[in-house]
Formats: sequence, structure tokens, C-alpha cells
Amino acid sequence: MNDAKRPENAHAAQDPSSKNISRVLRETPVAIAQRIIRQNINVAAVIVLFVVIFTIFSIAAPQFLTSDNIVNMARQMAASLVAGVGMTMVLAVAGIDLSIGSVLTLASAALVPLMDHGLGGTGAIIAVLLIGAAIGAMNGYFTAYQKLPAFIVTLAGLVALTGLANLVAQGESYQVTRPEWLINLGQGSAGPIPYQVFVEIAAIWAGWYTLNRLRFGKHMLGIGSNEEAVRRSGVNTRQVILCVYLISGLSAAAAGLLETARIGAGSAELVQNFELLVIAGVVLGGTSLFGGRATITGTVFGVCTLEVIENGLILVHVNSYWVPIVEGAIVLGAVLLNSRVFGRLKLGTLATR
Repeated sequence: MNDAKRPENAHAAQDPSSKNISRVLRETPVAIAQRIIRQNINVAAVIVLFVVIFTIFSIAAPQFLTSDNIVNMARQMAASLVAGVGMTMVLAVAGIDLSIGSVLTLASAALVPLMDHGLGGTGAIIAVLLIGAAIGAMNGYFTAYQKLPAFIVTLAGLVALTGLANLVAQGESYQVTRPEWLINLGQGSAGPIPYQVFVEIAAIWAGWYTLNRLRFGKHMLGIGSNEEAVRRSGVNTRQVILCVYLISGLSAAAAGLLETARIGAGSAELVQNFELLVIAGVVLGGTSLFGGRATITGTVFGVCTLEVIENGLILVHVNSYWVPIVEGAIVLGAVLLNSRVFGRLKLGTLATR
């Protein structure tokens, strides 16, 4: 008799999952959309914010929606988006990289001198990318293997690399006219679409695929949530962290090349507060400062939101001195919101362990 009841019991044990499957299959499109939004509330919030701000400036400044201005914004945000992908990965492992702005300026300042010393255009570009990767790897080594705080390591890098960039440039700006393909990448277009947009798409796709489809991405998020647990599962967490910082340095150097190509000049004073604005865009997009949660989609909309704000304020003739003040307020607000939301989640997770 017991044997005869087993199939019935087994069927009963499967009922809960069967009901769940049936419930999901019966979901209406609206219910599915609501569930997806709940699961990605931070990304949804920054998308709504982007749409609202974009709409406001479209009404307030008639020239905002012109094709020339849209193309200009697409070019201007290329460096921030490329560097933002690397920064998203750094924050995913609960790290920080304050040196990316200095890596960017060093890449810009060193390009022409490297070409003048016989490397040629393409050789100098490869050298600049390798320098960025090496700086990132050095940051990762001191952070992961020497257990020094990432904030201190990368802050030291920010200061030292700024000095090195000024030393290389000798306080001068260099006109960059070669290689032609780099200048064309920064200033040319395929029809109405700037070539830099294709670079942005490639970087975004690579970052998204790494975080969501590769085991390396899962390891990054796991390290950000609980590094010790990931290490005990057999993952070389120090190697993962080093690679993440290497990617950040490489992406910052690539951002420097893109910005140099856009303006056609190399300089040690190419950008100001670049690292803070990139971090703000990433955090505004929903990536946690505490690690373990990262979204490339959110980073894209976070960076785009900041670019729209800066561009829109200029077009409505707000005093240019107000632009960094507004950006600073956004940085503070994004960090405050991030710490309130993800800080509580982190504490709640620790409390249940």
C-alpha cells in the first residue's frame, strides 16, 4: 500500500512548483512588466529621471533636440561611458578607482611624445593602452595582494599620475593629427552616426556580457557580496580583483584616446573631476558602492543623465560656474541614496549570516 501511494505523494510534492510555473505562464504583459521593474527598481528610476530631464531641456532649450547637439552629446559622453564600464566592474567588487582621470590625462599627454620617439601612430596607441593596463594592474596588486585600501592606493595614483602627465607634457598642449584613423574615429561619422557611438556600443556590450554571461562576472559580484565565501569556493579572488583594476586602467586609457581624438589635441589638463563624474554616473545608475550589485544598463543611463544635465544647463544659459556646483550636488545625492539603499541591504545580509 505504501508503494501505491508514492506516485501520489511525489505528484503532491511537485504541486507547488507546478503552481508557480502555471502562475508565471498566466501572467499578463502588464504583470510581467511590473515584476521586471520591481526587480530592477534602481535602473527603472534612473531611466525615468533621464526621460524627465531630457524632456525638460527639450522644452526649455529649442536647440537641445537639434541633430548637431545630439551628435555633440554622443561624442562628449564617449570617454565617460567607456571608463564607466570599467568603473562599474571595480565597484562590483566593492572597490574604487580614483586614478582613472589621471590615467586619461596621462594617455592624452603621452600620445604625441611617444609618436615622436619613433613608435608611430598605431604603436603609440598600443603603448598608451598598455600603460593604462599596467597602472590598473598595479592598483589591483596593491589592493588585492598587499591588502591596502583601494581608496588610498588609487588616490596616490591620482596624485602621482597627474604629476607625471604634467612632466610629460611640460605644460603644453599638442596638436594631434595622426594617425588619421584615430582622428577620424573621434571626429568622423557614418552618415548621421558618429564613429564614437560604435565604440560606446562595443564597450557597453562587452561590459554587459562580462557581468551577466561570463563566470568572471559572477565572481566579481560574489566578491563584492562576500569575498571570503567566494575564496572558500576555490576562486582566486585576488586574481579577479587585479584583473578588474587592470580593465579599469585599460578603459581609462582608451577613454583618454577617445577624448584626445575628439578635440584633436593632447594635454595634461584635458579633463577636470573626471573620476568623480564617472563614479557619480555609475552610482546614479544603480551600482552599489558596497559591492555585489552592478548594472551596465544603469551606468549608461546614469552617464547619459549627467551629460544631458551639463549640456542642457549650458543651452539655457545658466552661468557656467553653476555647472560643477549642480554636478557636485548630484554626486552627493547619488552617493547618499546609494548608501541608504545598498547600505541597508548589506547590513541586512550580514545580519542573516
